Amino acid sequence: MAPFAGDSVDIAQSSQTRLNLEPIVMTRLCVAILQALGLFALFVTQKAGVWPATAPGVFGGVYLPLLLVPVLVAQGAGNIPGRLLAAWAGIAAVLGAIIGANDVMYRRPDLGGDPYFRLLSEPPVGMAYGAVLFIAQALIAAAVIDRRKLATYATYFDVAWKQGVQAVTAAGFTVVFWIVLVLGGQLFKLIQITLFADLLEQAWFAYPATTLAFVTALHVTDVRPQIIHNVKTLILTLLSWLLPVAAGIAGIFMLSLPFTGLAPLWATKSATPILLGCSAGLIFLINAAYQDGAPERMVSRPVRVMGTVAAVLLLPMVALAAYGITLRIAQYGLTADRVVAVACVVVAACYAAGYCAAARAWASWLRPIETCNILTSLVATAVLVALLTPLADPARLATDSQVARLEAGKIAPEAFDFLALRFDNGRYGYEAVRKLQTAAGPHKDFINAAAGRAMAARSKQDSIFQPLDAASLTVALATPSGARLPESFMGQDWTGRSEEARALADCVRAGAGACTALPFDADSDGNDEVAVINTVNGQGWVFRAEADGWRIAGSIANLAGCADTKTLLSQGAFSVEAPAWREIVVGGRRLSIVPRLPPCPK
Repeated sequence: MAPFAGDSVDIAQSSQTRLNLEPIVMTRLCVAILQALGLFALFVTQKAGVWPATAPGVFGGVYLPLLLVPVLVAQGAGNIPGRLLAAWAGIAAVLGAIIGANDVMYRRPDLGGDPYFRLLSEPPVGMAYGAVLFIAQALIAAAVIDRRKLATYATYFDVAWKQGVQAVTAAGFTVVFWIVLVLGGQLFKLIQITLFADLLEQAWFAYPATTLAFVTALHVTDVRPQIIHNVKTLILTLLSWLLPVAAGIAGIFMLSLPFTGLAPLWATKSATPILLGCSAGLIFLINAAYQDGAPERMVSRPVRVMGTVAAVLLLPMVALAAYGITLRIAQYGLTADRVVAVACVVVAACYAAGYCAAARAWASWLRPIETCNILTSLVATAVLVALLTPLADPARLATDSQVARLEAGKIAPEAFDFLALRFDNGRYGYEAVRKLQTAAGPHKDFINAAAGRAMAARSKQDSIFQPLDAASLTVALATPSGARLPESFMGQDWTGRSEEARALADCVRAGAGACTALPFDADSDGNDEVAVINTVNGQGWVFRAEADGWRIAGSIANLAGCADTKTLLSQGAFSVEAPAWREIVVGGRRLSIVPRLPPCPK
């Protein structure tokens, strides 16, 4: 029986039988070696602290394309003509350089040295860039196979699945390859031979071993097309039977909404991502059942019926997700996550509209989704590129939105999260907060001071942002009757003292009298220290006056225990005695011995 049109066996077999495999093998090996050398060179410069590691934009712009572009070249060798593949790889590298440099320089502030410098891109950025390359590679390879600009849907489907299975298989093989190497190294260690285990820890070995293993698996799956065909058939057959289950669950959910209302949905505060995730699942399962639309692979009637139901349900589910994110933006403005959610809604809406329209085609079941899938893949690619570049960088859009809300008075300065703006929006947020330090306006004094505290913070969780002054500390810190805290302690400027400010800010946030402050001479030097005991979280700190102000000198152990311990401390019912155990001194450092506590009285 001859293979049917568009089958992946036809595509792979025809490409491999027409081409000599030796040049393809050599091309892939060269690509793997060059990629390994490039990554190792970046590793060496980073360890040595020399260029390009000292140039954030250059490093990020080289690292990201070097990580992924060789993969598409290796996969495209033998499937895409050399000149076209070289041109496409060049375009992909330039795009990757822009995305990598933008991610390193503008997206994520760093806490050391340069306030917005990270050498490597975050995994989500790499995954999104990889998705762009995957879609574009499938479109190009399919056009080459069909020898026309727009290939048939069957070819697009087979090429995309071939690439996906190849990538997953190669990645899995590489992981197993390293597991075998590590186990081998440990095996030799059992007989006191560490040479093999030590070799695995060397970067000059790890990089080429990884890239060669990945390319080897990629090549095997390419020259053995039956592997891809069998895996694809098995996966799609299994997934197609999940479609009725998923469609039934979605249908029951939608029928329940008129009775429950939307309030429980919005109360979760995660309705939009959940609805989008469910919609993505339905889209995936519909395509698993539809496959390439060939008549000989038509699914059973129950699957067709539930697939049509799923195609119709997509529209209200995506509409609910869009309504939910619209409400959140209207209330609180844009954040980086909401920008991404809006982008996902746009792509999902394209699918939902196309699939709902395709549901009417019962005779040729869902045939119009072919056009919808192709067009939406182009929309998704454009959206991803916009999000990954300054065109629609989520950090930039979120910063502009939040600052505009503050300047327009839509949010009170007291309620504005300066720390989130400073740390969640990369360089855009960093620069915005820096400008707010000198901003003019009706609330300029508060905004300038709050922005200054945010700029002084070293992390988003840095409690130095919590205003700490004599008034707030007087309310938060309870002292035993007659005890007075030193004026220098109450009037301390805690700016730049992250650890101390965090401990005291926890007390201020917990409310009036949440902490007990005990002034006493803890080190017998004639000057009082201040012990601050948080009765909410059970932590205790001892503050001591240093030359540059009050600092945390130590913590208090054994606070958690008997129920009346904190109560007695707050009443001043305690004494100060010499330690029951002497300390161990090692190299000038004192190691304290904390004795076991006796049981609490009944």
